[in-house]
Amino acid sequence: MNTKIIVATIAGMLISPLVMSEDAPSYSFIEGGYTSYDVGDFKPKGYKLKGSVEVGEMFFITADYSDTTGTVSGFNIDIDFVSTGFGGGVKYDLSDKSSIYASYTLNTWEIGSTFGGSSDLDFNTLRLGFRQNISELLELNASITSNEIDDAGAGDESDSGYQFGLVYALSDSVKMTVDYDTIDDLKISSVGIRLNF
Repeated sequence: MNTKIIVATIAGMLISPLVMSEDAPSYSFIEGGYTSYDVGDFKPKGYKLKGSVEVGEMFFITADYSDTTGTVSGFNIDIDFVSTGFGGGVKYDLSDKSSIYASYTLNTWEIGSTFGGSSDLDFNTLRLGFRQNISELLELNASITSNEIDDAGAGDESDSGYQFGLVYALSDSVKMTVDYDTIDDLKISSVGIRLNF
């Protein structure tokens, strides 16, 4: 996709006061879609599920799940990669169009192969983010993360990451989402459908 076209489109909506959304981004939704991971020679693909619920005016809770399968380049071995996460956060509306938030999630990665072996990797993620409705149809969101990873007995490891995403409104309650997320050298791309409630 042409990056210049995307930048020009976003810039055009930012300077047009006639297309501004009247509502701050919602933190109550369910979402499902396609996701892919890229970590060197391993590139699993599959589906993801995600949910978030606002609790009062400032707080929210989250849960996510993804189930992917891939083959390590050069080896004829199918590897399953399952990720689950649960957490919560606090949000603050800067205006009727934008908000900032901080969240903390407890995550588990389960990795298994066709030979029956499996291992779990636990890590915790602190995320600081920003969400902006830049038009009636389009939301821009971005965040940075700090990830404390339990390296399967080898000691804890801390890795940083970032996220960038867009949410396009197909209707008042149905949205299309595009996300790009990183944790150190791991890259995660996803496309989904979100239902706000």
